[in-house]
Amino acid sequence: MIPGLSTRVENEIKDRWVKTKGKGDTKILDRVKIQVHDPPRRKNAVFMGASFLASFAGEDRYVSKREYEEAGNQRENLFKKVY
Repeated sequence: MIPGLSTRVENEIKDRWVKTKGKGDTKILDRVKIQVHDPPRRKNAVFMGASFLASFAGEDRYVSKREYEEAGNQRENLFKKVY
């Protein structure tokens, strides 16, 4: 996530909540807790997800460089092998 984005999103959600549900009254935020979570591990989340999926995929689902190059313009057929 972009630095500072979680704070901005949280503030925008709070402002919108006050305008729509609280009708301008900021005291509504005392009753409702709005929080955007921004865990530090998030930058590795894509790698962790791909690693998890790869650990369960059988070798018959891998596409070799040779297969990829042979497919040429018909690469959508490779997705049938993987999925």
